[in-house]
Amino acid sequence: MKQKVRDLPRVSLNVLSEYLVASPNRRRRLIEEQKKPRTFRVVYYSEAEESIAAHLVTGDLAELQKGLEKTKIQEGDTDWEITRKLTCADAIRSFMNLKLEFSEDYKAERGLDRAQLSVGSVSVSVRPEVLLSHGASSSGKLGGIKLYISKSEPMAAERARFAGAVLLRYLTELQRGVVDYRNCFVVDVFAGKVFVAPRTLKRRWQDIEAACREIALHWDSV
Repeated sequence: MKQKVRDLPRVSLNVLSEYLVASPNRRRRLIEEQKKPRTFRVVYYSEAEESIAAHLVTGDLAELQKGLEKTKIQEGDTDWEITRKLTCADAIRSFMNLKLEFSEDYKAERGLDRAQLSVGSVSVSVRPEVLLSHGASSSGKLGGIKLYISKSEPMAAERARFAGAVLLRYLTELQRGVVDYRNCFVVDVFAGKVFVAPRTLKRRWQDIEAACREIALHWDSV
């Protein structure tokens, strides 16, 4: 299979948040991984993401059980697929023990799959799994939930604050209401931690813009 190569700078929110707290060597590897992405990284936690998001929207625990059903091992599964399914199941069970509360008067809906935010010449794939809204679409309040699922790399608090800042900016640019930072969450599923987005963006946004300029500068050389 031919290696996929992205011509234009594009990073995911989770990678950008890691980039902002990474060493110089790690930063270069992250750019290369985003320029030449591996397909399996996109789908690795698909059952966990889908079932958790469905549960957050509906409030129905049955959605999590459906996710566990989908991760059952089938005859003919490869070793990689078995490991992937077991890890997805662990993620779902970890979420079951996590306490995430948003305001009761907020309505939850699925986020857009192609949710992009332009930061300079870099396209950031934000993809919040859930959007939260209260009141009229143009004058009400807006929030969102971004899932982070990694069994081996817990999300550090500063990294989560950067992720929350990008989420907050993306929601602001939707122009669907006033963004309420208190209902903008980054959720580390395996660590069982819920991070609230920062109240103000100015300092962190300067760092985010600088990081994206650096990504764009080095994109063609990796």
